[in-house]
Amino acid sequence: MIRKLMLSISAICSLYGCSKVDDNFKNMVVPSGVLYTAKTDQLTTWSGRERMMLTWRRGPDTKIKNAIVYWNTGKDSMTFDVPAAPSTDSVFVVIPKLPESSYSFTVITRDGNGHRSVPTSILGNTYGPVYEGSLQPRVVKSSKAIGADFCVYWYKSNDATNVNTRLNFTDLAGVLQTVDNPGDPDSILLKNVKKGTFCKFRTMFKPTVTAIDTFYSRVDSVKIP
Repeated sequence: MIRKLMLSISAICSLYGCSKVDDNFKNMVVPSGVLYTAKTDQLTTWSGRERMMLTWRRGPDTKIKNAIVYWNTGKDSMTFDVPAAPSTDSVFVVIPKLPESSYSFTVITRDGNGHRSVPTSILGNTYGPVYEGSLQPRVVKSSKAIGADFCVYWYKSNDATNVNTRLNFTDLAGVLQTVDNPGDPDSILLKNVKKGTFCKFRTMFKPTVTAIDTFYSRVDSVKIP
């Protein structure tokens, strides 16, 4: 009887290929018969101002109903619904009220019967007043009036986190104007400025490429002669 059973298993493996059988069932058969939902895939952190956004690929597991995010070594958590597949390719969740610090996040998914996925963890940083207090506006190299206009020349910042410098000045009609000077250019020309006033400016930063919030330097100024 045992010999016949072994021969039958051997025949099945020969017919279908044991590796293929393993591929088909490795995500369904688990120790003790426990069922798991699909774990998060391509989990990513997006830093913000005392908040964090987590994203991951939704995946095809239609059983998933919600997810739980844990942080502070599991002392804090947040539960939220996961959109039904295939209504979205990605899942987004924003965790608020995270004081400026480094965090470890762990995410599990769950189905309607409480079955959980294997946990997935990731590190991320939030930013706040300490980071923002360290930011400096771009440094003025020189400035000069050119007819009715005014040109500001900058020292190069060589800072990839510097995304923009916003300038405010009063024009000839007495109207307050706002001009953006993105990136790290050498100069900016302000048109039709009012003589004897001040041009105020501050520089804007994003601490990482994927940051969801912008941070601001203190305000500096240069006089328009």
